[in-house]
Amino acid sequence: KASTSGLDYKMLMDECGDPLVVLAPCLSSGNIHVIAKLAHQIPHGSGALSPSAIFRVYSELCFWKKSSHPAADAVSQQEWIHVYESCGDFVRRLSADDLKTFVNNTIYHDDQANSMLSIATRKEILKRILKMVRQQQLKNQKKGETPSSTVITLNQLETHLQRLQRHLDTVNNSVINQLPQRFVNIYDLSKGDSVKIEALLVDIIQEGYSVSIVNDIIKLCNISTFRPVNVLHAALDCNLNKLSSEDADVIDEQLKVFSNITTAISNCDSAGIVCCEDVMVKIRPYCCNDNIGVRQ
Repeated sequence: KASTSGLDYKMLMDECGDPLVVLAPCLSSGNIHVIAKLAHQIPHGSGALSPSAIFRVYSELCFWKKSSHPAADAVSQQEWIHVYESCGDFVRRLSADDLKTFVNNTIYHDDQANSMLSIATRKEILKRILKMVRQQQLKNQKKGETPSSTVITLNQLETHLQRLQRHLDTVNNSVINQLPQRFVNIYDLSKGDSVKIEALLVDIIQEGYSVSIVNDIIKLCNISTFRPVNVLHAALDCNLNKLSSEDADVIDEQLKVFSNITTAISNCDSAGIVCCEDVMVKIRPYCCNDNIGVRQ
């Protein structure tokens, strides 16, 4: 108790709450090791906290402490690297699961990573984390240790981090930078996830951007699970489904979206990316549906 002044112990031991949220404001360099040792006595979900989870929360607090400085936007890449290295002793104590979460909450933080950390800075930090993971793998192999029964192993984490590296390499590509900033941010934070990228491509089509741009992004991401025609069909399915609404405002909005989609494909026939029949195969059933009134 002497090392955690202000801690609400009733909330901390409440099995329905989140003890990490309760602990976070009270963590400091003077008590982090003491609290980590007591982690197994603190209920969390159906079990108890792990020391790794506490070190992870403290690592994130230390990392983003710099962002509260009035001149945070002017922090250089080298300063951010130094900030990461200052967290190193705690980051090295994280399990594979918590290290993955640390990466998500720092170099892929929705609100701060894009605005405060350059792509080069994020790539350098990710490079150092990946190096640390590989060193830990070698260390475990020399000791003859088998992967722990966590949600992910170090091998799986290495694969995940490598995918993030490849994705960051594409964020500054001219194919992506020709898009509005909001689309660039969504692409960045997708972490290369094919489902999220496909959803983004549907939005791009629905805003009237050329199908050729969609094709270029698919090639850049090297995603083999879908093609431009799949994205076009997903955009049309969504649009035509909403056009079936009886709400006049929704219909007006979706008629504009439909116009955007036709604009997106108008210059693509000669390129052989999509053809008119790719559109008509979706429109015919809609137009033949007698239950849907005339839209104009």
